[in-house]
Amino acid sequence: MYWSSFMTSSMQLAKECLSQKLTDEQGEGSQPFEGLEKFAETIETVLRRVKVTFIDTVLRIEHVPENSKTGTALEIRIESTP
Repeated sequence: MYWSSFMTSSMQLAKECLSQKLTDEQGEGSQPFEGLEKFAETIETVLRRVKVTFIDTVLRIEHVPENSKTGTALEIRIESTP
């Protein structure tokens, strides 16, 4: 399964992090997009090293329509992953 399809891309994450800073620093150094690309590369490098193991895990996605007492759910039970 490709977890990256469920997560925010590193480029989007980098853009959000950098957009939180004030534009005071934009005049210094290289173009803002070049800095954004470098930051995204750094995030991708860190994420490539992350290893996840699921043991006795339950993933549950629920949808309960407004003004309803019942809904629909998808539940996935994972005993363990290699």
